[in-house]
Amino acid sequence: MTAWVVALVGATLHLDTLAVGQWMVSRPLVVGPCLGWLFGDAWTGFLIGAWIELLWVRAIPVGLDVPQDLCGMTVLATGWYGRTLDQGTGGVGLAVLSLTLAALWGPIGRWCDLKLRRMNLWFANRVDQRLTHGDNPALGRTISLAIGLRWLVMATCYWLALEGGGWVLGAMVPRWGGFLLGKLEMVAWLLPFAGLAVVVQWFLHRPAAGWGIK
Repeated sequence: MTAWVVALVGATLHLDTLAVGQWMVSRPLVVGPCLGWLFGDAWTGFLIGAWIELLWVRAIPVGLDVPQDLCGMTVLATGWYGRTLDQGTGGVGLAVLSLTLAALWGPIGRWCDLKLRRMNLWFANRVDQRLTHGDNPALGRTISLAIGLRWLVMATCYWLALEGGGWVLGAMVPRWGGFLLGKLEMVAWLLPFAGLAVVVQWFLHRPAAGWGIK
């Protein structure tokens, strides 16, 4: 599967984060298995999504908070895994390696999201001017344009990251794959426990009313 296909699917699912719907299809537990199924390995896609959900359980887009781009991390990790899988290399160690590399995208995706929100502010000012002149259909056109530009920008960013990360993995795996992937398979067994520790730590220290926990 080409990087463009993965990027377009990922950008479409990413719209669910805040732009369209919020039906939770942008969550890693959904994105991972969907892309994994496209590559013929839905189970590993599920594992990648589950690891990201657990390790970044606090990254939820609520209110003004802009968290790391978990959807993008899942798209990249699953995409890199699947594309390397097409080259004859696989295993859970490769999934962990892809996830480690994809973790670098989290803050980058957050920066992209902030830039896109500023772009939306410009659109809001423009449509406000049009509405004051009685151009009511401008609202629908502007919303459609903003969503389309967001989708195109994220698809391009995902494509560039998929190509760049794919090049890095393509150089690493043939050279150090035998040793590195074997070690990372052992790490894969520890990731669920690390994720559960993050979840427990969050619930024990979150200032949420009604839980009786401070």
